[in-house]
Amino acid sequence: MSSCWSSSMENTHKKLLNAPYTQENEKTTFFYITRAIAAASLIIIDEVSMVTNMVFNIIEQALRDICRDERPFGNKIILIGGDFRQTLPVVVGGDRCMIVNSCIQSSRHWPLFVNLQLHTNVRAIDNQQFSRWLLDLGNGVLPPFRRTPYGNIIEIPEEYCVDTQGDLIDFCFEDILSADSYTRAILTLTNEASDMINGRIMDRATGQSRTYFSADSVDTTDDPAAEVANFQVEMLNTLTPSGMAPHRLTLKVGVMIMLIRNLNLKQGLCNGTRLIVRVLGDQYIDAEKIDSSGRLTGERVFIPRIDLKTAVNVMPFKLKRRQFPLKLAYAMTIHKSQGQTFDRIGISLNSPVFTHGQLYVAFSRAKNLEDIRIFAPATTHQGKLLPDSDNMYTRNIVFREVL
Repeated sequence: MSSCWSSSMENTHKKLLNAPYTQENEKTTFFYITRAIAAASLIIIDEVSMVTNMVFNIIEQALRDICRDERPFGNKIILIGGDFRQTLPVVVGGDRCMIVNSCIQSSRHWPLFVNLQLHTNVRAIDNQQFSRWLLDLGNGVLPPFRRTPYGNIIEIPEEYCVDTQGDLIDFCFEDILSADSYTRAILTLTNEASDMINGRIMDRATGQSRTYFSADSVDTTDDPAAEVANFQVEMLNTLTPSGMAPHRLTLKVGVMIMLIRNLNLKQGLCNGTRLIVRVLGDQYIDAEKIDSSGRLTGERVFIPRIDLKTAVNVMPFKLKRRQFPLKLAYAMTIHKSQGQTFDRIGISLNSPVFTHGQLYVAFSRAKNLEDIRIFAPATTHQGKLLPDSDNMYTRNIVFREVL
C-alpha cells in the first residue's frame, strides 16, 4: 500500500487503465483510483518500519478526503504490519534522533492502533536456535565484545566467515547461470558495493557481452531557467544516484537482472522484479520473469528504454537519463533485500553497518545460519580484533527506543 501511494500517477494510471499517462486523462485516472479506495473494506500497509510518519499522515488525510469522512483514516479498517527490528526510514544526513522521529510511532495516529505481536519466525521455523539468535541480534541483547557510542561489537562465529570477497562469490554462485543462483544473493551496505560485486560476477558468465549507453540531460520541466550549459554531458554520464540506472549498462544473455522502476503493475513488472536475460535487442531487452520463490515462470517480457529522473533534492538539478530501467541482481543492498527470502546469502561488509537494523535484516534473509557467509575485512570496529584469537567481530546497531 505504501509503495502504491508513493508511486507516480503515471504508474498508477498504467495499472488501472493500461494506457499511457497524459495530462488530459489525469482526472479520469484520479476518479478510478479514488473509487477503488472508497470501495475497499480493508487497507493493508506492509513493511511499516520503513514508512515515515509524514507519509503515514498524508495517507490518513487522503483517506478522509476520498471517503468524505472526517473520522480517522476515513473510517476505513487499516491493517499495518512490520518488524521494527528491521531498517527504518532513510533520512538523508539524519542523525539517530531524526531517524527515530521520522518513524510512524511519532505519528499522532499511532495510538489509534491495537498492537498484536507475532511470535513465530516462519522463515526459520525449522531452526529454533537460529530464530532465537536472530531475535537477540535484532533486540540488541547479544553479549557484546565491546560497547561503543555507535553500537555494540558482537562476535560472528568464525565458521561462517570467509577471507575474501571472491570466496563469498564462490559460496553463493558456483554457477551463475544455473537455476540455483535465482534463490541466492549477496547483500551489501551501499549501491556502489553491490554494483562492483555484480560486475565481478557477470565477468564469470560465458558469452558475449553487450553494452548500452544512456542519453543524459538536465530536466528543465520544473525549472525552465536551469543553467543547462553548466552541466556537460560527460559529467552527467559519470553520475549514478541511488535508484538510477547506470550510464554504461553491460549485460550478457542468461544473467539475472532486476527492474528498478515500475513498468506495468498489472503484469507484475514492478520495482524489484527479477528476470533472466534471453535476448539483447537494439531497442529492447527480452527477459523471462522469476517468481517470488526463485522459479522461472516461462513468461517473456520486453523491457524498453524509458526516461528516468532523479528525485527532488537529490542533486542541485534534476538528472534525466534515457536507459533500460535495469541492473544486475546478484548483489543488492541490505535495504533492497528487506522482505525477501533466499536459500543462500553472502553478506559483504566492506565497513561495519551504519544504522539500525541492517545486520538483523541481512542475517534474517536466510532460513539457516549454515546458508550464510560473511565477509568483513578488518577495520577499527570489525575483523579479528584480538591478536591471539581468530574470532571475528563486527558492529551491530539497534535503536531500542523504536522496539
